[in-house]
Amino acid sequence: FSSPHRGLGLGAAIQLKRLGSGSSFRVGLSCGAAIETHMSIFGKLNEQYAELWRAVIRPPRDKYEVEDLGPIIFSIEGRTFQRTDLSLENERGQRLECSHFEPLPWERASEKLPCVIYLHGNSSSRLEAISALPVLLPLSITVFCLDCA
Repeated sequence: FSSPHRGLGLGAAIQLKRLGSGSSFRVGLSCGAAIETHMSIFGKLNEQYAELWRAVIRPPRDKYEVEDLGPIIFSIEGRTFQRTDLSLENERGQRLECSHFEPLPWERASEKLPCVIYLHGNSSSRLEAISALPVLLPLSITVFCLDCA
C-alpha cells in the first residue's frame, strides 16, 4: 500500500507504505528541485548571517602604527604633555598595549592627578582616545588608554 500525499508546496511529497499486514507504516518524504533550491538559498543566507555575526561580535582589529599616536612630547594650549607607552599582561596571558597621557613633571598642578581610563569602542583602538586629549589634559586630567584584547 503506497499513498502519495501532495499539498506540501514546493514540490514536496509524503509517501506512506504499510509494512506487512500489520498497522505499521514507513513514512517517506521526497523533495523536488524547488525544495533543494530553496534550501540552497537558506544555506547561503545562513553563511552570510554567520559572516555578519562575526563582523559584529568579533570584528577585525583596527590596525595602526605607534607613530599614529603622535609625538611622545606634545603641547596643548601652551602646556607640555607626554605619552608613556607600556604593555600589560591580562589573566589569559595576552599582551595589552597601553598609553598614558599626562603633563610633564614641571607642568603638573599637583603630584596626584585624576585619570580617565578610556576604553575604545568595538573594532577600534587606543587611537580613539586622542580626540579626548584636548578636552581632558588642559583640565589636569590624565588619560590612560589601552587596546582591548
